[in-house]
Amino acid sequence: MGISNYVRAIGAANNIQEILKLDIEKILKMAEVGDFRGNISFKDVSFAYKDDNYVLNNLNIEIKEKSNSCLCRTYGKRKKYNNELDSEVL
Repeated sequence: MGISNYVRAIGAANNIQEILKLDIEKILKMAEVGDFRGNISFKDVSFAYKDDNYVLNNLNIEIKEKSNSCLCRTYGKRKKYNNELDSEVL
């Protein structure tokens, strides 16, 4: 692991520690949610760390009940494998 990756990992760990200190339920005034069933939908979800540096921009996704789903993000450039770009994992 190069020094730049190490520095980035330390920065990420510090950010995670700050997030874990937050009392999110209190900040968002969230009600307790019991067991729920059915589909889960995200509509027009956007997230940016800074200003216009979006990591999610207008994401629309529906996860069907009882399905196995995973939303993953790749880091860096997408690499070629057998002359084809890797597809996004969703």
